[in-house]
Amino acid sequence: MLSLAVGAICGAIGSLFSKSISFVTELRHTYGWILYLLPLGGTATVAIYKLCNTEGMGTKDAFASTAGDDRLKFSLLPSIFSGTVISHFFGASAGREGAALQIGAVISSSLSKKFHLDNKSRRTLTVCGMCATFSALFGTPLGACIFVVEAVRNVSFGLCSLVPTAISSFTAYAVATALGVPAERFEIHTVPALTPSLLWRIAVVSLAVGLTGFLFCHILHFSEEKAVKVIKNPYVRIVTGSVIVVILTLLTGSNDYNGGGILVIERIFEEGEVYPFAFLLKILFTVISVSAGFRGGEIVPSLFIGATAGGALSAVTGIPVSLGAATGMASMLGSVTKCPAAVCILCAEMFGIEGMGFFIIATAIGTFTSGKVSLFRKKEILVIK
Repeated sequence: MLSLAVGAICGAIGSLFSKSISFVTELRHTYGWILYLLPLGGTATVAIYKLCNTEGMGTKDAFASTAGDDRLKFSLLPSIFSGTVISHFFGASAGREGAALQIGAVISSSLSKKFHLDNKSRRTLTVCGMCATFSALFGTPLGACIFVVEAVRNVSFGLCSLVPTAISSFTAYAVATALGVPAERFEIHTVPALTPSLLWRIAVVSLAVGLTGFLFCHILHFSEEKAVKVIKNPYVRIVTGSVIVVILTLLTGSNDYNGGGILVIERIFEEGEVYPFAFLLKILFTVISVSAGFRGGEIVPSLFIGATAGGALSAVTGIPVSLGAATGMASMLGSVTKCPAAVCILCAEMFGIEGMGFFIIATAIGTFTSGKVSLFRKKEILVIK
C-alpha cells in the first residue's frame, strides 16, 4: 500500500516537475534574451540551497539513503525542484534525472519516517520513490525500476523487493500519462538485419562512444573537484560558470547546447542531420555548468552526447543515422551508468524492441570499455555470465 501511495505521489509531483521544465524551456526558446540572465539564475540557485540548508546535498545522498545512511532533508525537495527548473529556464546545460532520483528519495524517506518503518523496509521504499519519479519523467516504467535497483546493487535486495518497486514505478507512469506527460520515444526509421558487416560497424560506433563516456566522466569529476578548490565562494563560482556558458553560446551561435537537449535528439531522429562536433560542445557546456553548481543531472546530456556522437559516426561507417544515434545512446548510457541490464530495457522502451540486438551489443561494449568510473561513483564491473 505504501509503494502504491509513493507511486501516486511521485507520479503527480514528477508530472508537475516535467511540465515545469517543458514550460520554462519553451519560454527560453521564445525569448532568447533570457540566457543573459543566467548569472542571476545561478545566484538564485545558490541562495535557495543556503536558505533550505541543503548545500552539498545531491544524488549521492539519495543513493546513500538506500544503504541506510539517511541524511536527506525534506527541504531538499523544493531545493532540487526549483534549482533544476532554474537551470533549464536560464540555459545551463543540465539534465533532470538527478533531480528525479532526489525528489523520489525525499518523498519516500519522509513517508518511511512517518510510518516508523524498519531499516530494510525504509531502504526498499526509498528505492520505490526513486524509481517512481524517474518513471514519471521519462515514461519508462520497467527501465526505471531496473535502473535504480541495479544502480544501488551494493544493497541486498531480494526478489520480493522488486514487487513494491515495480508497483511504484508503473503507478507513477500511469499517473503521469493520465496527467498528459509524454513518454520519451524515438523512432528508428529502418532497423536492418544484424549481419556480420553491420555488426563490426555497430561495434566501432559503440567503442568510440563508450570511450567518449569514459572521457566525459573523468573530465566532469576532475572539473568538479578543481572548481570547488579554485573558486571557494559558491556565488562567485556559479556566476563565473554562467558567464562562460553565455559567451560560449554566443560564439557557437546556437542554443542547442543549453538545457537538456532533448529537442536536438528528436531532431536527429526526425531529420537525420547531426553537427559532427556537437558531442564535444555538449561535453564542454555540461562540464562547465555542473562544475559551476547548476542542478539537474547528467543523464540527459549524456543521451545528447551519445546521440550526436553516434549519429556523426554513422556517416563514416555507413549505417542509418537514426540507428547510429540509438546505438550511441545505448553505449553512452552503459558507459556512464554501469547499469547494462537497465540500459537495454530503457532502450527497448524508448526505441522499440526491434533493435534489441543492436542495443545489447552497444551497451555491453560501452559498459566494458569505459573502466570503473561512472557518473554516480566508481563501481566494479560485474562479470555477467
